[in-house]
Amino acid sequence: MQIETEHKARRKNLADKLAGGVAVLHGSGIQTRSFDTTFPHRQDSNFKYLTGLDEPEAFLIITSDPFQSILFVRPKNDFEEMWGGLRMGVEKAQQILDFDEVHPIEDFSKVIIEKLKGSRKVFIDFSNRKFVTKMLDHMDELARFRKLKVHKPSGLEDITPLVGSLRLIKSAPEIESMRRAAEITNIAHRAAMAMSKPGVNESEIEALLEYIYKKNGARHPAYESIVAGGDNALILHYIENNRELKSGQMLLIDAGSEFNTYASDVTRTTPVDDKFDPLHQELYEIVLEAQKSGLSRASVGHTIGDVHESATRILIRGLLDHKILTGTVDEIWEKGLHKPYYPHGTSHWLGLDVHDNSPYLDDELNDLKFVPGMVFTIEPGLYFQYNNECPERYKGIGIRIEDDVLITDSDHDNLTSMIPKTVHEIEEMKKCDYRDFLL
Repeated sequence: MQIETEHKARRKNLADKLAGGVAVLHGSGIQTRSFDTTFPHRQDSNFKYLTGLDEPEAFLIITSDPFQSILFVRPKNDFEEMWGGLRMGVEKAQQILDFDEVHPIEDFSKVIIEKLKGSRKVFIDFSNRKFVTKMLDHMDELARFRKLKVHKPSGLEDITPLVGSLRLIKSAPEIESMRRAAEITNIAHRAAMAMSKPGVNESEIEALLEYIYKKNGARHPAYESIVAGGDNALILHYIENNRELKSGQMLLIDAGSEFNTYASDVTRTTPVDDKFDPLHQELYEIVLEAQKSGLSRASVGHTIGDVHESATRILIRGLLDHKILTGTVDEIWEKGLHKPYYPHGTSHWLGLDVHDNSPYLDDELNDLKFVPGMVFTIEPGLYFQYNNECPERYKGIGIRIEDDVLITDSDHDNLTSMIPKTVHEIEEMKKCDYRDFLL
């Protein structure tokens, strides 16, 4: 089954979770960049997952009893299309998309009132505040029909956990898209390693990454690229990318391509010079060993919590060996004394979003156990802030290593394992000419 044909099955799976309710989703709108210019449109991920539609301003209604899915799209308009691009329109959407009904968006308010009649629950995305207000207005309108002998919804419920639970398990076409995103990201990171030299600006490397993405079929980065030379790596989500690299620094690149709307998310930390400084290499090897330990827990039955603890304990042991922390591994882990040097989690879900909005806990509030088809990151790191209580020679160093991991029936598949990661692999990559990747 190709990914384009999966959307109706996904809508049916969601309908089965609605318990007689109605789901209402609003696609992403057009976002203003400045005055009368706009950002390129990127569809809301839940809407994309359920419809496959990339056009802005669309609506989706899913009813559960009986199951029905209704799409609302912008009508054809020659003038608007001349300025802003072609629209699918109602007629074509009805022909090529597998929906029970397709209407122009102007009909949404009329149709939703009818679909709310008899429904006890309405599920929407609370993050879109304007849409929440719109739906409350429709419910107020319906409430005026006091003598109407049908159930009326009494409130709104969050649809995010329902769709998020469906998105946890990736289908074969989804995994294929994520593999391609990883392959493109591999080329980009290799080129960036070859380009990074003293005197190169972070912005040049960012431009190279995005060129490689587009050259290989990925229209966009999955997120704003982090190209952090030296102590910029201490800013976890550094995106200014405007400083010149200097000899003796490390370079942390956290960047991934988006292919067919699916994300890759990879971090590599490399020397700006051709070889690792001895201290940098020691710290790098600690983080690399921590990641290997986390990967050892990436299999069916384990949890993201298991991955985090396994990786963090290795980091703690390294901090003890360098006499940056004192005590025992157990004591430091239990009290969280490592957090000034490792303040974030080790993993997050990955898919249509770089941080897929899927649940981490089950109904009993226990960590979800891994099952085949789950995809997530493993990204331990060490960060020596200037206000940390550590020797001066450590301060200003930030190191993170991140890969994208798919749980399989027997173990796991590291989708980004081909990207150079060992000290030897990185130093060999530094000998290459980045221009070879431009051809």
